[in-house]
Amino acid sequence: RLSPRQHQHHTTATPGKRTKHPQTMSRTLAATLFRIPAATSTATVTASMMRATAACRPAARALSHVSSWARFSGESRNNHAGMGGTSCAAVRRSTPLRRFTAAAAVVHSGQVKVAHILMDPADASRLDELYAQIVGETATLAELAALNSVCPSKANGGEIGWVSRGQTVGAFEDVAFTTPVGAVAKAATNFGVHIIQVLEVRELPPAPINVSVADLQEVLEGDLDEVQLIDVRESHEWDIANLGQFTLMPLSQMQTWAPDAADDLDLSKPTYVLCKAGIRSRQAATRLADLGFTDVRNVSGGIDAWAARIDPSMARY
Repeated sequence: RLSPRQHQHHTTATPGKRTKHPQTMSRTLAATLFRIPAATSTATVTASMMRATAACRPAARALSHVSSWARFSGESRNNHAGMGGTSCAAVRRSTPLRRFTAAAAVVHSGQVKVAHILMDPADASRLDELYAQIVGETATLAELAALNSVCPSKANGGEIGWVSRGQTVGAFEDVAFTTPVGAVAKAATNFGVHIIQVLEVRELPPAPINVSVADLQEVLEGDLDEVQLIDVRESHEWDIANLGQFTLMPLSQMQTWAPDAADDLDLSKPTYVLCKAGIRSRQAATRLADLGFTDVRNVSGGIDAWAARIDPSMARY
């Protein structure tokens, strides 16, 4: 931090004196801010400043989350905006540890299991009240989500399951992947305002693999007790053409059947997923992997490829 005299010396041109050359200013600022000798070369100064800046990025990211809360929290916006002149201790105040703070920020790898409460931005003050109840441990997020959230996940206590990077909007992802397990934090997205709780973290599950319809043909000619076969098309598509060995479980209804999938199916068995062309089945396969299925296989080309290459008599649509 520059003293008032240093700040004036480096930024204000004094009548009758020449303003310091930018390189001289950079070296002097570096000596003040980064403890680099003023006589150091410009290239060395630049490299040292870049390293110091990079080291600060995780903390800066966490501070940006705290700052963003002020837009819809009941706390003073002036105390948070940009964190200018405000210490971490001032932000934390005397709140319980379960509340997310900049000092507690983490960066999760892999996946996070999250639950949330979603409300309209117009109800931000009500969201603050719910947040206070959760932080004060007078109510749980699951209880309040069931009563107040506008997201369908309210039926599951706000739980939306395992999330990987890139699966949610940026503002939600940033908070979910930097909030400690068990803690709660707020986020604002284009969907509304959220209270987010991180329930668990884990490494990324094995990605689904693609198999051809020729591979599927071999499977269907083998022991079907050793595999699981799921068709994620809609019922009207099934009526046009289907492979009878498969079980119809529409992707559009996955939110309904997915919570019980781990109980109804075997997580360790090879699980083949089929749709019309291999796109929806890929989505479903990825979701099954997120649920803990360890061997998920997407049928590339779907039933359309089956009709074209394996069974020309099958109806196509």
